[in-house]
Amino acid sequence: MTGALTLAATLILTNGRIWTGDGFASQVRIDGNTITEVRESPGETSFPSAGRVIDVRGRLALPCLLDKH
Repeated sequence: MTGALTLAATLILTNGRIWTGDGFASQVRIDGNTITEVRESPGETSFPSAGRVIDVRGRLALPCLLDKH
């Protein structure tokens, strides 16, 4: 098996400082291995719970940063 790992499940991170690559958000929805929706304000409506929801409780969440050299 070659190529990137593909995840089918939806993951929602909420209530945190989540780095998206373009800035910080309070909520993100991740489908497979791609950020598909971003909510920047904690007051915005939550995503529909169609998958695993993780409350990061105000902590910082970063994507995995790997250097393949």
